[in-house]
Amino acid sequence: MKQRTTWNLKLLYKSDKDPQIEKDRKKVNELCNAFVKKWKKRSDYTKDPAILEKALKEYEYIEENYLCFHDVATKEDYYYYLKQNINQTDPKIKAKYTQATDLSRKLFSDMEFFPLTIARIPKKLHKKFLSSKEIKPYKHYLERLFKQAKYLLSEQEERIINMKLLFAHEKWTQMVSDFLSREEGYVYTDKNKKEKKNFVEIQKLLMSRKKQVRSSAADAMNDILLKNAPVAEAEINAVLGNKKVDDELRGMKRPDEFRFMFDDVNATIVDPLISEITHHFKLSKRFYTLKAKLFKVKRMHYYERVVPYGKIIQKYSYDKSTRIIRSILKDLDNELLSIFDTLLLDGQIDVYPKKGKKDGAFAFSTSSSQPAYMLLNHTDTLHDLQTYAHELGHVLNFELIRKAELPLNFELSTSTTEVASNFFEEMILESIIARLSGKEKLSLMVKMLDDAIASVFRQVAFHNFETELHTLYRKSGYLSHIEIGKLFVKHMKAYMGPSIDFSKGADNWWIYISHFRFFFYVYSYASGYLIAKTLLREVHNNKEFMNKVKTFLSTGISKSPKNIFKELDIDITDKLFWRSGLREIEKLLNDTEKLAKHLHLII
Repeated sequence: MKQRTTWNLKLLYKSDKDPQIEKDRKKVNELCNAFVKKWKKRSDYTKDPAILEKALKEYEYIEENYLCFHDVATKEDYYYYLKQNINQTDPKIKAKYTQATDLSRKLFSDMEFFPLTIARIPKKLHKKFLSSKEIKPYKHYLERLFKQAKYLLSEQEERIINMKLLFAHEKWTQMVSDFLSREEGYVYTDKNKKEKKNFVEIQKLLMSRKKQVRSSAADAMNDILLKNAPVAEAEINAVLGNKKVDDELRGMKRPDEFRFMFDDVNATIVDPLISEITHHFKLSKRFYTLKAKLFKVKRMHYYERVVPYGKIIQKYSYDKSTRIIRSILKDLDNELLSIFDTLLLDGQIDVYPKKGKKDGAFAFSTSSSQPAYMLLNHTDTLHDLQTYAHELGHVLNFELIRKAELPLNFELSTSTTEVASNFFEEMILESIIARLSGKEKLSLMVKMLDDAIASVFRQVAFHNFETELHTLYRKSGYLSHIEIGKLFVKHMKAYMGPSIDFSKGADNWWIYISHFRFFFYVYSYASGYLIAKTLLREVHNNKEFMNKVKTFLSTGISKSPKNIFKELDIDITDKLFWRSGLREIEKLLNDTEKLAKHLHLII
């Protein structure tokens, strides 16, 4: 099957000069202005569910075809956002993206009166609306708005907050990302000579099996991060300050409260998860002790924490990775396979790293009428295959929701989306390990533990770091990069333990971690992993359970995460559920230690 390895953005527009861009810009202006003119001064839709249904359908038409309200993006905005991610140093693309974003934010602000007005429907009328036949498809959409009402400001204040977000937050974080993407350094390669590598390539070389290669990559990484530390210090203080102001205006008592509201969860769900995992940091410390023993050292350097153990030296080219994924999807579900093949043929995956391209990986989709796109930086490792499967999980989730949900419900809570990605990533790993034995099996078991520790314990350590970072900032008003670095090391040590050596430079590694700029969503990686392992176990026990998994994957925000998981017989408010998930990791750790002893690799 012939497939593209770069994005085909012609699925959106033929080029930057496509006349359809101007036509869409004109149309979305007309539709939004007409909606404002028709509904802004009316109040009848706050009293009569039948009238509200008509207004919601008009609002939804704009959402589906022209302006995505939850991502605050027009189709043009989406187009230039994608272009910018593969051309971060092109000022012309930045300018066009800024212009498109400005329009999106203006129109969003103009339209925001509508959800704000709905949210302020008096409590005495809530039951009337939520039980009405007309509103049934939008019931949970209204329930979320009603819950958010206590945090909402006046329409004018909300408008100000939305209009300043680009410059008070996004431009700052984009600046650091851009600076890092431009950086290069000299690193020893497998050819035993130094070569110039870009920032993404340097990160990949940190996982090299050759100590000289990964040590020189760490030196290059430390130099780049130290060079950018002063600007990252200014950036992080700016975004922390902006969030503090916004939280105070909304009357939010906790810095993570807005995230929980946005994710349709609450502290009674997340706090027990964080507490239970933090209490079990002994498992991650035990793992790093095992890993150090396997590497025959007393302590490993911080940058070596994810170095592959053993001989998982087989290359996983993009073509090979694609074949593996296709084979698994073929056995699992024909509809999922069909969606995957469409992605490959239509050019919705950008595969290889290059200078100026955003590092890492992501999957993104705005509205139910626009195609999803996946960004990878594939360099033929097993980790890249995992990332491929992980991001594909997100895209399959998007595509199934697109088919099943109304446009206003085409959105994902962070609490659910990470389940989809972890489900497919773990499925890939389990399919590979089933074919192995001896030392090769041990190597992959260690790799699976690496991933479990990173997804569960590391992310919770990140959450704890974020919590203290915001708390300290709100007490002091400013934090130096040195203070932030010490705090970062403190929380990394908490989950990694004495078998990891935090040598000079490790204190700056918070700089490149984008999670800390988007505030408190990392808990979802931990919960997503633990829930995904539960779903996989059920599918292995009963293949028919995959139908329930697909129903879950087809659900957007028409239900709360709590109720979505309840239909899968999972109670995410029960700390004992999280404890049972941690036992899965402990079992894998026990089995890995036993196998290592059986192979006489540790005492």
